[in-house]
Amino acid sequence: WTRTLMICDGCNNMCTYCSIPHMRGRLRSRPPSEIMDEAGLIVAQGAKEIVIAGQDTASYGNDTGIGSLSDIVATIARRFPDIWIRIAYANPDNLDSDLGEIIGEHPNICNYLDVPIQHASPRILKAMGRFPDIGRISALISSLRKAVPDISLRTSVIVGFPGEDESDFEQLLRFLRETEFDLAGAFVFSPQPGTPAANLQRQVPDDVKQDRLIEVVQMQDTIAVKKMSDLVGKEVQVLVEEAEDQYPVARTQYDMREVDRAVLLTQCVPAGNFARARIEGIIDCYRWRGIVV
Repeated sequence: WTRTLMICDGCNNMCTYCSIPHMRGRLRSRPPSEIMDEAGLIVAQGAKEIVIAGQDTASYGNDTGIGSLSDIVATIARRFPDIWIRIAYANPDNLDSDLGEIIGEHPNICNYLDVPIQHASPRILKAMGRFPDIGRISALISSLRKAVPDISLRTSVIVGFPGEDESDFEQLLRFLRETEFDLAGAFVFSPQPGTPAANLQRQVPDDVKQDRLIEVVQMQDTIAVKKMSDLVGKEVQVLVEEAEDQYPVARTQYDMREVDRAVLLTQCVPAGNFARARIEGIIDCYRWRGIVV
């Protein structure tokens, strides 16, 4: 019921830890007409949700000068008003300033955005080849939340990057604690052959990496439950996907398939259908309990 639509391939960012530009090459944006033709085929095949994806969807159109992420997402949303449109992996360094307004204007664009910040220490961000201005990221998040008050923001962070000391790690923890992302993935730095970061000095010991990973995950789990409580008692639209232990598993617009949270429904609903559900409670930091209404 969910299909991925790649709008571009390759990447120009050249982050020092990432091998994608070496494997996939530089950014290549697909023509809008080609994207729309594929979107039409996906919908004709019965999809109820289209995930807009790329190595960095935020950079779409930068190589051709034709269109932007905001443009193509809005066009797809207008053409297919009954289909959920979800945006994945949008590097915040390259994000369109009007994307929040576009999401807010179209009811079928999911109030969800994946913005991987990777870190919050300016020194580490610079070593990663990212923009080191964390204040810019804070302003971006504030702007998105102002445009779409109930937006679900996912991020990802890397702990144990070469040279990361306790001060850098504390900056990351403080930023995550203050920002309260709805969802966050945390990963330990793993040297990729052929990347600049693989040869950096001051590699962080593995046991330190693991301790930092655990600390981030535990803190984020606490934040996640707090954010999940906002939906308890509310009615939301869900997309029913499958049955698990005899209970249908569904998702809200605030969660991506196979990555984020789910709603376990107490009544049977055929997979592939939208339904209205009331969120009755929290099972754990990845699952709600819901009743079809």
